[in-house]
Amino acid sequence: MEQQKVSYTLNLNWDTEHDNARGIMTHSFSGIVKVVTNIKTDYVKVFKYDNLVNAFDASGWKLNDYTKFLAGLAADVAILQLVSPN
Repeated sequence: MEQQKVSYTLNLNWDTEHDNARGIMTHSFSGIVKVVTNIKTDYVKVFKYDNLVNAFDASGWKLNDYTKFLAGLAADVAILQLVSPN
């Protein structure tokens, strides 16, 4: 029996909205995960299906740290979509 190869491409994109008046930046991942960051205080809230699942102070993070955090969330969401029934 010949084994079939299956390959997937993970989409590590997210949408970002800026509310400069309130100092809020919101990242959305396929309608599943949302990250709301207060750019004045560096306080980050993570929501999954609109439920708060994590909140933390990201002060001291470099831009690269924040981008890696977002990319990790994007990968988690992409994998979740692969294993979830349509």
